[in-house]
Amino acid sequence: MGSTGAGAGVDPYRRAAGIVAASRRKKAKSSDEKRAPPPPPPPPPSSSSGDGFLRGVVAWFDASVSKKRREILAKRVREAGARVEEKSRSAAAVTHVITSDARDDGGGGGGGGGGGGGGGAGVFVVHPDWASKSLKDREALPPEDFPPTGGGARASQASPSPLSPRVRDDEGGGGGGGIAPADGGGTGELVAAATTPPPEEEEERPYLGRMRAKLACQQRSRDPPKGVNLNAHITDKLEDLAEIYDKVLGDPYKAKNHNLAANAIKDLPFKATRIEQLVDPPVIPAMASKRSTVRGKINEILTTGRLQKLEELKRNDRVVAVRELTRVWGVGEAKARHLFNVGIKTVNQLRARVHDDVTPSGGEGEGPGTSGALLTSQQMIGLKYFDEFDQRMPREEASAIAGYVERAARRACPGCVAVAAGSYRRGKPTCGDLDVLISPTREWMTAESCGSLGDGRGGVSTFKDILPTVLAELRGKGVLTDDLSVGKDSYMGVALLPSEDAASLQLARADADADGGGGMGVVPVEPARTHRRIDVKVYAPEELPFALLYFTGSGYFNRSMRYWAKRRFGLSLNDKGIFRETSNAASKVTDAEIDDEADVFEYLRLKYVAPEDRSV
Repeated sequence: MGSTGAGAGVDPYRRAAGIVAASRRKKAKSSDEKRAPPPPPPPPPSSSSGDGFLRGVVAWFDASVSKKRREILAKRVREAGARVEEKSRSAAAVTHVITSDARDDGGGGGGGGGGGGGGGAGVFVVHPDWASKSLKDREALPPEDFPPTGGGARASQASPSPLSPRVRDDEGGGGGGGIAPADGGGTGELVAAATTPPPEEEEERPYLGRMRAKLACQQRSRDPPKGVNLNAHITDKLEDLAEIYDKVLGDPYKAKNHNLAANAIKDLPFKATRIEQLVDPPVIPAMASKRSTVRGKINEILTTGRLQKLEELKRNDRVVAVRELTRVWGVGEAKARHLFNVGIKTVNQLRARVHDDVTPSGGEGEGPGTSGALLTSQQMIGLKYFDEFDQRMPREEASAIAGYVERAARRACPGCVAVAAGSYRRGKPTCGDLDVLISPTREWMTAESCGSLGDGRGGVSTFKDILPTVLAELRGKGVLTDDLSVGKDSYMGVALLPSEDAASLQLARADADADGGGGMGVVPVEPARTHRRIDVKVYAPEELPFALLYFTGSGYFNRSMRYWAKRRFGLSLNDKGIFRETSNAASKVTDAEIDDEADVFEYLRLKYVAPEDRSV
């Protein structure tokens, strides 16, 4: 079986089915041929195709590769002609050490494809993706394109960062004293260290380029979609069912299986009308089995246009109750299931039940607290403002509330930055809640008396005093009405726009309606006001770029960026910085100057995406 009309765009599972079919044909050979001793393996090929394209490869999978993945890859590389060493990594026959460990240099330089790694000279130390991609492309791909981390295993140990530090042009790329802030656009000169691969080297690796191009964090939300889901009649029902399994029934395993099938079917270039189109070859391995429940559900959708299991669950009292109760702020799926078990199915029933209850306890337990309370104090606030929290906040109202936070922050810490993040920063017309990030300047942080800087109005003298001072002013003005959580640098609570600001906004809307022919420009004497969810957080200057990135979102955009950082460089990314995981803990990466969000993208070798384009 040669690599003919399949083409590079064929789904990997179709190629896997071809490999399995080839293996079965081999088993049908005569018994004499089976008993014949195998010929000695030739040297590892750099590239070959067709059946047995991995013949000559002797692979060792180390413990860093998950058990399930080891089993699947070991089986498939055997079918492609390779041998798998089970006993010892140091066996003389081993040609490829397959590891996910970024620190594995093969014991002597095998990561680049030469030297004495693991089992002797000529041993390649490669990432498991080498096996996956070789199986997909049906040829033994160059091992040097698949080091355990980017730039080769040795490079990853010698230089823990993707990029070298930024240096000023007039410092000539000097050593330890050369780190300096970049300009506002984050376009400082990059000086490549000897052990760090230049950007063009990465561009020569098609695998990395294709992975990066597909990342959600490299797409712009205002761009037209690259592909159309031709099978929404299948995938919508599968995803709805997966959400119920995950969020309501607490069965993440079933949720994952249904989501896997939905994602695979979304990518099909044709509209499926018969189950045979999805099982020969199978779009996912489970589809090959007639006993697969996912296959049965998809067949039901294709033949009847309905999914009985989904319809039954949507009518199920437990499912309906949990979905409604989790709309109360602070009530999660586990708590909602407990409430259902004690006879509460709706928000109105919950209100009636707590009406005669004692003062809520502060605990987070699943049942009543020591005082007999059914809900915690935070959940009681969520119930109190249930109808108001359920409403979207107009952008103008979010801007007015954020303005109060900004003015209070600058009085407490002159010259500081206060930014409204979340969907507001992404330019959305409405927000679910409001996140405001505060950060002092570097000069303020390093001054002997912090409050002495600014416009002469003074302010607090220490970083830890910023948040309490801001909250005190906002409470005094009536902007904050209820506290949900108060920490040393993080606050969660409830905000209410003062009457005079609400009246101004209402008048502006009425004038706009009048200009557009939709009203007469008349407003009521007492403006309508709505309680809103607000979070206020204070960050050190060096943490602000990461906090802005994290709290701007979207969630899918952020997960995609964290995935790339982990997969490509072995780094973790959160709202405080970039971290490299070690054997005992995680150490913060400090070898490059990060002054703004653009620097974070550049550090991870990603193109910058503006906040308004991150709603993917």
